[in-house]
Amino acid sequence: MADYINRAEDNYFTDLIDDETFGEDLKKFFTGGRYNYSQKEIEEKGVEGLANDFAEHMRYQSTNETTAVKDLLYVQRDFETNEKIPAAEGRDRRVKEGKKAFGRLMQAYDMSAGGGDGSIGSKLEGAGDYLKAFASSPSTLLTVGTLGTGIFSKIAAKGASKATQMSIRAHMSKMLSQGVKEAAVKEKFKKSLGYGAVKGAGTAMAIEGSLGTGMSYAGKETRAQTIDDYTYTKGEVIMDGLISGAFGGVMGGAFGRLDAKKANKAIDITMRNLKVGLKARGEANREAVATITNAKPSVVDETLEEVVDAVNLVRAKRLNQKLDPLDPDMVKMGEDLKKEVLNSKRNKILDAGLDLDTIKSITAATIEIKSMLKLKKGQRITSAITEELGKEESDRLIDSEIANKIREKYNLSPEQFSYIFLAELSKAGKVLGEASKIKAVFANIDVLANHGISSLADREVADIFEAVGGREQGFANKNKDAPSIPQKAFRLLQETDALRIAFMTSQIGTTVANVTTQGFNTFIDISDQFWKNAIRTTVGEKLPDGTINRRWVGGTLSNLRGLTMNREEAIVAKDMLMEDAPIKYRDLFYENTRTLNQTNSNSFASRIGRAVNIANIATDAVFKQSALYASLDRQLREVNNPLIGRSFSEFILNGGSIKDLPENVLDKAIDEAKRFTFQRDYKKDNSLFGRGASAMQQLHRKYPYLISAGADIPFPRYIANHLEYINDYTPIGMVTGGLDKLDEVTKRSLGGAWSDRVKTGRDRLARQMTGAGLLLGGVYAAAAKQGEIEFDKMELEGGRGEADLARVAGPWAANLLLGDLIYRYATGKPINPTTTSENIREIMGGVPDIGTGSFNLEFPLIRELVKSVERGEATEGLEKELGSIMATFTYPATIARDVYAQINFDSAGNPYTRPMLPGEADQTDIFGERNFISDIINSEMLKNQATRFLLDSNMFSYNQSRTPVSGKTGYDYKLYSIFNPNAVGSYNPITKQFGMTQEPPSTGLQREITRLNLKDYKLYTNKSVRNSSLAYQVQYNLSQKLPVIFEVWREGMRLGGKNNKYKDLTYNQLDELPLERQDIESLKANYLEAFIDRYVDAEEKAVEAAFQDALVDPKLKKRTIGYIRNQYELQTTDFGNKKVDSVIDRNPDKFDNAKDAAEYLSKATDIEDEINRRQYILDVISKEETGNIGEAIQVTR
Repeated sequence: MADYINRAEDNYFTDLIDDETFGEDLKKFFTGGRYNYSQKEIEEKGVEGLANDFAEHMRYQSTNETTAVKDLLYVQRDFETNEKIPAAEGRDRRVKEGKKAFGRLMQAYDMSAGGGDGSIGSKLEGAGDYLKAFASSPSTLLTVGTLGTGIFSKIAAKGASKATQMSIRAHMSKMLSQGVKEAAVKEKFKKSLGYGAVKGAGTAMAIEGSLGTGMSYAGKETRAQTIDDYTYTKGEVIMDGLISGAFGGVMGGAFGRLDAKKANKAIDITMRNLKVGLKARGEANREAVATITNAKPSVVDETLEEVVDAVNLVRAKRLNQKLDPLDPDMVKMGEDLKKEVLNSKRNKILDAGLDLDTIKSITAATIEIKSMLKLKKGQRITSAITEELGKEESDRLIDSEIANKIREKYNLSPEQFSYIFLAELSKAGKVLGEASKIKAVFANIDVLANHGISSLADREVADIFEAVGGREQGFANKNKDAPSIPQKAFRLLQETDALRIAFMTSQIGTTVANVTTQGFNTFIDISDQFWKNAIRTTVGEKLPDGTINRRWVGGTLSNLRGLTMNREEAIVAKDMLMEDAPIKYRDLFYENTRTLNQTNSNSFASRIGRAVNIANIATDAVFKQSALYASLDRQLREVNNPLIGRSFSEFILNGGSIKDLPENVLDKAIDEAKRFTFQRDYKKDNSLFGRGASAMQQLHRKYPYLISAGADIPFPRYIANHLEYINDYTPIGMVTGGLDKLDEVTKRSLGGAWSDRVKTGRDRLARQMTGAGLLLGGVYAAAAKQGEIEFDKMELEGGRGEADLARVAGPWAANLLLGDLIYRYATGKPINPTTTSENIREIMGGVPDIGTGSFNLEFPLIRELVKSVERGEATEGLEKELGSIMATFTYPATIARDVYAQINFDSAGNPYTRPMLPGEADQTDIFGERNFISDIINSEMLKNQATRFLLDSNMFSYNQSRTPVSGKTGYDYKLYSIFNPNAVGSYNPITKQFGMTQEPPSTGLQREITRLNLKDYKLYTNKSVRNSSLAYQVQYNLSQKLPVIFEVWREGMRLGGKNNKYKDLTYNQLDELPLERQDIESLKANYLEAFIDRYVDAEEKAVEAAFQDALVDPKLKKRTIGYIRNQYELQTTDFGNKKVDSVIDRNPDKFDNAKDAAEYLSKATDIEDEINRRQYILDVISKEETGNIGEAIQVTR
């Protein structure tokens, strides 16, 4: 036992810094694999700094499950290698020493009085460490994270996933109208929501208890592995778990009670609002009954039939059903509804989201408009109103003002009033062959929408019509128009494409990344509103009379309040939308969810897609709810009308509802809620950009796999929103219409390239001001990294690696890139045009590739398909892209893969997917006549790529397996970068499920590559080595030694070379040359590329020579099977498979009487015999090429 361990008792951990062995152990631990401190960091921190870092580590170990598990994996992992590579052997030695030092240091820490020196400052620092560790732990995210998505998210999720869901407001209104006392109504709803607190406590207790038990085991087992004579019992582990569970129960219960309290307040507000509006609803009902009673029975009957058609249309849309107007059940339902409207005196809520009173009001409003217009026989309302709007204002029988008076008279919301016009569409759709009439209805409805009479525009109505089975020739009859086999197959393609896209976002990590992005967007929104208010206060806004109004409107924190303090009001806003505008509600909270946008069906595949995305739907709904509330609140503040309400709080206290909102307020609020969550659909955006974005989405929905796979854009709507955000928050926006006058120019020249019916010049300017702040943040981030870390990554403290921000940065990655470029320009660091253009292209792509984490906007499938057609055979790239499409169906399995990889290092890392053992099954069509389809069907690359997300274990390995570093068999070959010794994706793999992937610390070589603004994949690609077995071994070998060789080379090896005037200098000494900084950096980039090329070339030759030597060594020959199979496939393909078969067919006696290569190889008795046979064929074809075929076939095998 080290002396300092005995001294630790009754002393603080940092009291041991004067002990030499203690200092050495700290250095060994922080350079021994768990951390990777550089020599410079060790010297800068000193023993005291390292002791403080270790104390911080131990605080994390006792509080954060991730740290505890990583410690256990570190001490359990066997770093022994089979390859005798000096660099790797040196690393292994450091790791062994680091693990031993870790055990001694833990023992000393456990015996000490704790970290620090006992002072107030050190105690506060320790408390801060515990707080950070607690805040970042998975259990905290799962427990405390329910604060924002507890009861409310469940309500929102149900509203989004159950088409029959009715608003709380509608239920309460119904109960009040039936005479139920106010107190009884409130008690019923509050009691049902109160269960949330109890369930929250139980859930949190289970989560914390399970994770606490696992963390306790990890900590104790780590000590048992590294400390002699350390023991623990199962009882101790269970007790720790119970303590953690008790704490989690308290926390979860507290947040559950807070959630319930907010929901109860929402019920109180809804009740007050309903009571105020009860009188208006009663008057409207009496007016409706009077109008229906006084109308001619024939008019009433005709109008009721039209309204019932509209109700059925809305009902089918709500339930994701196809509408068949001739269906006997639907006809009967319509007849029953007409009877109820005429005879029932009590209100009733229907499954279409409407009630009987509302249907009476729609019927009465329709009758009044018909009477006012004096319709001709066969004339439609929409056609008649369109004609009136074409007249002089003084001659019109109806306009928007008159229509609004009728709507208000019958207490209809704008959407409910628009059902009058939907009725005509339903009626036209009943008759097949009425394509011209259907198109005319669409056109007329658009005119009405432009005049503010209809709240639904033509594209919205077209979507509704299409979703319920409407076609140009009318609705399909389910008995007469059954889908054909091609139609069924096409529908299956649509469903499978939608399902795989849903799977792409099924990860916990996607939800966490979305929440992180939206959380950041909340603060972006605060900044935007601050600048808008600042502009109003200083510049002001011009009123119609020419005066300038300057005032601070407020509402800066509305969005944040909608998530927190005023969440109950946000719930009321959502509930109002659900009751008064169910189509718009469904569009916002259900159909506009990113993952479910491609298809609105209710098929089995669609239900699975919704199920695996329930967390995304719930969190999306919470942010949309708050954004909807915030927009309504701010717009009401801008209108500043005390009769309506000068804020949303006043509005609902005045008894206001959706139907009382000023014109266009609701549409703008919905648009801004979609924009906030990157889900604008651009249906009403007639700008050039909006029309393009909308057209792309239509193609995506109509033609499966065309956009999602062919163009590699699975989320075209998100891409459009992503590009709009980049435009708004970078200087690009000033050029594309950031100022009103510039926008006017684009309107004249391009039809409004970036104009927007909602976004004002003030909005644009405010976002530019926010973007300027983000740009300064990007410069600061780049300066902190000194250009040595990629612009979209963040270096973690203490050598703990780097966090990849690609998934959460979203459009703001553009600000990070611009900040990086500004920093480089200001400090004279290299700016490589090629690298910059690639970074820009990657950012414009918007969504990181699920496999690599990089962005893509290159249409790779189409590109590789064209190449394959030109060559007459499938390229490796095509096989890879098709495998990637198939892999998306297994993407939900990555959760299990990442969790298992976190506790089993051999399983960690992305698999190497290039085929290591091609031709393993010896299919005839591979070795015989080769064709395009067989290349794909029998492709090892496709199989490896398609299964790369599945669990990797020594029992279940779906990808190609190998003998790993630890000597265990059955795990996948791992993908390595030659610039870092860690397998790609192996460093803390569980973080993929936390939104930001943690990557290993950059090596000195990687830092230099980044500092020079180069791309590592441009400096080396494994495809440059055609033999994939050879390529794998080269990559692995270089990954272990090239970073170490670089450090030696840069400092101590002369550049050398003939005719090189700098041959006597080292790489680092180039910095001392009397040249411009730009010239020095260019010189260093050239020398670095030459260094990498030289060592890669040398390693390729060395590995190939080793394989050739092994081929003649009986003890090693079997190990060359992968190499020889790859070599065989490459050379026979180059020579021509038909020509190979022809040679064999002409000389059957020399090839075991085989007719072709496949038959000849199939006769191999074992691996060695197979290798010999493949070598023999290769020898024959090499002689054939040189004209010595006769000599070749005389060789005795």
